[in-house]
Amino acid sequence: MDKELSVKIFNSGDFKSLTKPEQTIFRDVVTVLDHKGLLDPADVPVIASYARNVVLARTAAKDVQRLGTVIEFKDRGCTKWKTNPAVEIMGKAQNDYESTAIKLGLTPTGRKRLKGEGKPQKSALEKFNEQFDD
Repeated sequence: MDKELSVKIFNSGDFKSLTKPEQTIFRDVVTVLDHKGLLDPADVPVIASYARNVVLARTAAKDVQRLGTVIEFKDRGCTKWKTNPAVEIMGKAQNDYESTAIKLGLTPTGRKRLKGEGKPQKSALEKFNEQFDD
């Protein structure tokens, strides 16, 4: 990575707003994308979001591991059970970072899309409309 790009990326507000664990993931992703020739400064906020979601999912997973998927609570003196909120947080964060990983080309599917391979097929509506365009 050239020095000017490196300074621009690692001095950005997006990078500086990250926690230390998030910054580690951010640096790893930047390194991978740079090595593959896919790094673009416009992706910095997306990479920051990816790093945040990875750390959030890991943190929530630790909470689920520690507390379980169902937790006990008291409501007006009665014992009740509910799904641990960390389960939902973990799932949402995982979905978000997996989606972002595809967009950044960090997965085989994402790399195919960036190369223009495996373009999505036309929807049923597009196929239907083509019949009337002729």
